[in-house]
Amino acid sequence: AKITIPTKDNFKFAGYYNQLSNGEQMIDENGELTGNGGLVASKLTSGQTWYAHWTKLNNLTLNNAGAKAGNANGTNLEDKTLYFLDGILYRDNHGATSVDFDKKIPNNNNNSYSKPYKDNKNFFDGYYNSYVKSAGVRVIGEDGIITNAGKADLKQSRDLIWYVQWRDAKSYSINLNKNGGTSGDSTYYWVESEDKKIYK
Repeated sequence: AKITIPTKDNFKFAGYYNQLSNGEQMIDENGELTGNGGLVASKLTSGQTWYAHWTKLNNLTLNNAGAKAGNANGTNLEDKTLYFLDGILYRDNHGATSVDFDKKIPNNNNNSYSKPYKDNKNFFDGYYNSYVKSAGVRVIGEDGIITNAGKADLKQSRDLIWYVQWRDAKSYSINLNKNGGTSGDSTYYWVESEDKKIYK
């Protein structure tokens, strides 16, 4: 029968073993008897003690750098801590609920995603694995989805910080040649918007 597995902050349950250190796994990380019970049954004696083993989770901090959630009127995006182990990202510090890499990464304290916003001159350019943008690589894209570089980063065995990064809005000045015409503007100005369209 499956047991209810224990929890320990910042650790993932690795099963019950017949020794405090090393030993043989008797119940696996999912709470099932090892080997569908066959392995354990031949070694059972009354009064045995089995010991929970744990694997330390690594912290992933999403540094939101004081950004707002969504737009200028949004709430402040606090830094968000997630947890990972062997390339798998978890929402909780027990390693119980994994994050789907095909969906937007939860980056706020509601465990959902909010697009970071700074102002109308600096547009969200994803998260990078370095505070200095040029020294790192993009690990979460502008769409909020983890990149292949991000997935590779999560295979490390150390705590990580990913930083929100920005790119400057682009502006354009276009000279208008009237080609024999009169009046009208001689110059047209375009400024890039957050959605990358061009507006006067």
